[in-house]
Amino acid sequence: ATEMMLKAIELSPENLTYRYDFAIMLDKQHKYEEAAKLYQQLIAAWQRGAVIPGNAQNIQQRLTFISSNRP
Repeated sequence: ATEMMLKAIELSPENLTYRYDFAIMLDKQHKYEEAAKLYQQLIAAWQRGAVIPGNAQNIQQRLTFISSNRP
């Protein structure tokens, strides 16, 4: 599934839903650093006025949590 998501993002880099879904997948796999990068991209896009999947506040809270709880 990871390879398919990477391919989808590569083919459609502007599709924020792919980034969101991939971030959640990585988060659930405990790949927090990689997930955090995607969450940051989503927040940055939202700050530029893009419509993002999911709730920006929830994404920011999750990003803060995984960023502050890494060894």
